[in-house]
Amino acid sequence: MPVRLQRIDDSNRTLFERLLQFYGHDLSEFEEHEPDFDGSFCDGARAKAYSDGSADVQIISIKGKPAGFIVCSVADGPRHSTVLDVFVLRCYRRLGIGSLAVETVLEGREGPWTAEFSADNRPALKFWRSFLTKSGFRSVRELTQDEGRSVRIEFDTRERSS
Repeated sequence: MPVRLQRIDDSNRTLFERLLQFYGHDLSEFEEHEPDFDGSFCDGARAKAYSDGSADVQIISIKGKPAGFIVCSVADGPRHSTVLDVFVLRCYRRLGIGSLAVETVLEGREGPWTAEFSADNRPALKFWRSFLTKSGFRSVRELTQDEGRSVRIEFDTRERSS
């Protein structure tokens, strides 16, 4: 299934903000997210943070329809680049779309990477372990942070089997 990634800009920002609502709802299972008084799940802080240009935000599309998004902080030099969020709508999960999106982002970006998420988010941990194993990454480090509240997985695109 072909996956298309498109960076957010003024033409698709509203779509991204809608997808953030679904994401916020899903995160409410693992983190202390409650809807705001207007019924929205994201207070705008994450949307604003991702819209300031410091993160590489891309909408994932399948057959021209939105399927989710991926957010990265891409570093130059020896610092780690970070996959901040990978979100796939429930109707598209378990089809390999998240893996294809991550693989697309990693293409041509050699060096150290991290993925960070809540330790309570067991599906994220399962996704990353499966993706890194199937993709042949060697010397993957899995660390807990924030007194066990978050997980950080470190890997390097230069260290994978073919």
